[in-house]
Amino acid sequence: MRITKVEAIPITIPLKVDFSIATVTETFTEGPQALSGYVIVKLHTDEGLMGIGEIGRYFEGETRPGIVHTILNYIQPALLALSDPLNIAAAHEVINRGLPKGNRFAKAAVDIALHDLKGKALGVPVHALLGGSYRSKVLVSQTIGIKDVKTALKDAETYVCEGYRSLKVKIGSNPEKEIALIREIRRAVGDEVDIRVDANQGYTTAVAIRTLRAMEAYNLSLIEQPVPRWDFDGMRQVCEALDTPILACESARSPQHVMALARQQAADMINIKLGRPGGFQGSQKMAAVAEAAGLPITVGMMMEMGVGTAAAAHFAAACKTLSHTSDFTGPTLLKDDLLTEPLRFENSYLYLPKGPGLGVEIDEEKLEQYRVG
Repeated sequence: MRITKVEAIPITIPLKVDFSIATVTETFTEGPQALSGYVIVKLHTDEGLMGIGEIGRYFEGETRPGIVHTILNYIQPALLALSDPLNIAAAHEVINRGLPKGNRFAKAAVDIALHDLKGKALGVPVHALLGGSYRSKVLVSQTIGIKDVKTALKDAETYVCEGYRSLKVKIGSNPEKEIALIREIRRAVGDEVDIRVDANQGYTTAVAIRTLRAMEAYNLSLIEQPVPRWDFDGMRQVCEALDTPILACESARSPQHVMALARQQAADMINIKLGRPGGFQGSQKMAAVAEAAGLPITVGMMMEMGVGTAAAAHFAAACKTLSHTSDFTGPTLLKDDLLTEPLRFENSYLYLPKGPGLGVEIDEEKLEQYRVG
């Protein structure tokens, strides 16, 4: 089998409503030069099989036009030269020789597509390529962005009525209002619903400790990335000051970051997102380092569509130390998706897609509808 063509397709699908976190408000800028959005990757082969991959909205230094350019002009030549595209380790070696630093999100989209292709070729799901599955469904939380209290409460009540038993609440912009918000959400949903908060780097260390200590009165299950990603000392201080587990997200971008967080006792848990370390290969290394250090993991997302969500679900299914809800509800926040069959979200679980590879297929008409450029 040989790869004969690589496509990197920029996609725009609108959100149902604007989505705000401490560092950015997400809408969509239309047009081929929009920095945000999605990229779908297709790997065509001479045997008629096609692998698909996706990278989501947040690129952390990369841009959508840059990702498309990188894939088509640097990664595609490397893939066309492969004698065996099912040898994913060799594919990474060739790609990394041409792109020795950075470009992790571009590499991740291609890595996902390579795994989908291999799974289809061998007739096995991607989680089997990752060592096997510990679960057939993944417990997920629904996310409430930064918004006014009335709207946030309505969202919380709606999600609980839909069957979600875990809420992830974005904070990090207005400490006093956010303390009151968590109090009101707890009152509204009762004691049986899990509440975790995510500051997305929005607080200083002192503000984080003061604010989050007050929020602990409302029975938080998890606190995510309270201070800037580079401030490992601040993360350590927050860990020491609070009883609630601290989840490193933006601070955990590679196996080396996980090792440093563990050595400095700067996190109690690690959030792994496939895009940051360049796909499944780097994410498995992060999970292995975390397990060796005694740090449980969660699996997060960057508001991916269905293809990226399916990829994250396969990874989560193969992670032994997954120990909290995963943030897999990107497709539920979008007005549409590209899949021929929607992913199954039910009673706070995402069910693993069945079938070889990722277990999902793209609707070509929708792909053309939402393609930009």
